[in-house]
Formats: sequence, structure tokens, C-alpha cells
Amino acid sequence: MWGHGYRYVDPTHGPQDNSAFYKRMQTEVPEHWKDLPAVAHIGARDPLGKKSVLAQWTAAIPALDVHRYPEVGHFVAESKGKEIADSILAMLGH
Repeated sequence: MWGHGYRYVDPTHGPQDNSAFYKRMQTEVPEHWKDLPAVAHIGARDPLGKKSVLAQWTAAIPALDVHRYPEVGHFVAESKGKEIADSILAMLGH
């Protein structure tokens, strides 16, 4: 999960801020994944599908094979299961 993080107030738990989590991810993911093959299936209607967020991912993981679906939101696997499976198998050379 990528992005810039966000702050909000949860009615039960009070103020929440997950920006430190995202900052840590932006540091650690490139360090550990930079030389690995990777594939991402993203719904364009999901906040993760914003072009600015995808640019962060591809900058961090240059070999990332991005599949972006304009008609899909957050739950890509519910409508693109075959495409996801096919791309993973292709990435693994099967």
C-alpha cells in the first residue's frame, strides 16, 4: 500500500495518523524489492490507482509490471482473477 498516508479521527480510537507507516514502506520496499520481479493489479477507481501513486511505485520498483483497470475499484481480484493469475504465471515463466 502506497501513497502519502493520511490523518483522521476515529470515533472510537481518536486521532489516527498512518503517514509514518507509508514513509517506512517507501524506504523499505525499494531496499528489499528493487531487484525482484513484481506485478501490480490496480483499479483506477481506487486511491491506489491514481497516476501519482503509481508513479511512486514505479520509481521505487523499476521492474514493476503495472496492470491498471479503468473500470475497477479496490477489489481487483473479484473481477480480474484470471488476468492476475495469468500475469503472475507469466512473470514466473510459466
